[in-house]
Amino acid sequence: MKHLFKISVFMISIFLSSSCAEKEELQLIEDNQLASSDFFKQNISIFDARIRSTSNVEYVRELFLPNFSDKAWDKTSIGFEGYLFEDNGLANDLVKNDGIYTSVKKFIHDSKILFLKDELIRSVLETPIVSPEFKQIEALQDFAFKYELNRPNKSNAKVAGPVATVECDVSFCSTGCIADWVWSGFGCVCVSNCRAKIGWE
Repeated sequence: MKHLFKISVFMISIFLSSSCAEKEELQLIEDNQLASSDFFKQNISIFDARIRSTSNVEYVRELFLPNFSDKAWDKTSIGFEGYLFEDNGLANDLVKNDGIYTSVKKFIHDSKILFLKDELIRSVLETPIVSPEFKQIEALQDFAFKYELNRPNKSNAKVAGPVATVECDVSFCSTGCIADWVWSGFGCVCVSNCRAKIGWE
């Protein structure tokens, strides 16, 4: 009976310690996600969204998320609108850690997204998206002007000066995303409640 009692106590203590360890691990993951989400809001813009034709049949989607902080962001994989995007230099992604996240999935050109041999890369976002918490507006303005001068297949560059932005609630989320990946070092970016901001000042 004594042995049975000792074994029971031992098993309960193992269960409690593993349960506590799991809770601590989940709390650490949640804290990391929150810190990463705050970093994103303050330092990263959804600067451009593009399509890039990989052939006359298929194309990939690209999200350009430049980081205006001198510190690195910890995500090389993100979810956006239910699709996985990677910035790891593998498969569809051309260059690792250049801020251009490329869809793992390829899409088929159709009557809405035609293949244009003279425009293999096409922007589909007119205005950068930033969070109301974004802190790098001067760096964004400077970057935007330089980017316009070199934008792929852009014939008429903007004049120097402030750029219009759209302020949105940008956050990490699980709704409508790839739920199995959310808590394993992976972040899903969601955009909502957008408010246009004209850069006239």
